Amino acid sequence: MVSLEGAEEYLVDIERGLLELQKCCDSKQSERFLSNASWMGDFLENKLRSKLNGFKDSLKVLKETNAVEFKSGTQFEAIIVLCDENNKFLEELAKSHKMMLRYGDISLKINQNLPKMQERTKSMRNRFNIIKGQINRAVRSPFDDDDW
Repeated sequence: MVSLEGAEEYLVDIERGLLELQKCCDSKQSERFLSNASWMGDFLENKLRSKLNGFKDSLKVLKETNAVEFKSGTQFEAIIVLCDENNKFLEELAKSHKMMLRYGDISLKINQNLPKMQERTKSMRNRFNIIKGQINRAVRSPFDDDDW
């Protein structure tokens, strides 16, 4: 059973992975990190893509289990679309490493795509917080007698 906490762990891992990639790009050894095809391929696949796909799958399960509380699943669908867009960016980066492009080309591709991915991840976080609040409100009814 997928929980909110499990989905949030995936999201935190995605945010950490993007932050780590940003630090690698900004470091003095960025050329060594970014031009290493095996390290970048492993990083993109294991640290980002697997977490992104896990987050997307957990959202689909949460949407199915909490369909009664929501009149529409637009927040869920918006996050899933953002996950797909981030997956496309990751695929572009992985493809550039598989093609063994020069460091300048890879750096340019990362500098173009990383801010977009971070922006989409921030939007995913905001939408996830909305979903989290809605689920928590639905679980705790305003007519509970415990407050009186």
